[in-house]
Amino acid sequence: MIYLEPICIGCKHYDIDKGTCSAFPVEIPDEIYLGDSDHSKPLPKQGNKIVFEERGKGLNRIL
Repeated sequence: MIYLEPICIGCKHYDIDKGTCSAFPVEIPDEIYLGDSDHSKPLPKQGNKIVFEERGKGLNRIL
């Protein structure tokens, strides 16, 4: 079985402790979490304009 890392893990807005992010503070939609969307644009009805922004490199990348 192959496990893929969700795109959210690499985003600076993701909160690993809560499993949510600044864009989706209650629940991250499956289409983003499962990789069907790169979240480069806000989703319809998102309620804010926060999009994927790559987390820093090196030690800043470690969660």
